[in-house]
Amino acid sequence: MTASAPTTGRVWTFGDRVSVEYISPLRYMFQPEGRGTACLKYLDREFAAAEKNGDLIVAGSHFGQGPGHDHAILAIREAGVAGVVAHSFAPQFFRHAIVHGLPVAECPGILDLVGPGDVLTMDFATGEGRNDTTGRPVSATVPGGIAADIVGRGGLLPFLRNELSTSR
Repeated sequence: MTASAPTTGRVWTFGDRVSVEYISPLRYMFQPEGRGTACLKYLDREFAAAEKNGDLIVAGSHFGQGPGHDHAILAIREAGVAGVVAHSFAPQFFRHAIVHGLPVAECPGILDLVGPGDVLTMDFATGEGRNDTTGRPVSATVPGGIAADIVGRGGLLPFLRNELSTSR
């Protein structure tokens, strides 16, 4: 998935200060087959059990707080989530999202614009979106510059492979 095409998905909402420990419980950190299915299960069992391919997480402030581990990003990707729009992100979560190519967007007040089960179209390249359920526009801040290029390539490793192959 690249960040250049708008993404449309069902919205799953979560509140403020969602910890990486809730996103991916530590007991699943080294069990890739369990990370995606355990993703956010302690906050929403329905989310954990549902088919989420292409869905979007919408959250409040400081999403992904806690120790700076990659496992939370990996759990979200393995769950099939296409991207995360939050009021704000914990800095380490934001950095890890870019490194792993997970599209993210910061949108203060996002929980006032979309609700659980709404359909959201979000362009993670421009930050422009729309709640397709209500018709309300959404405007967010997305990573720019090289960070956008890294996300667009699917993460740091694919980005570096591409850069190295084209620089020869």
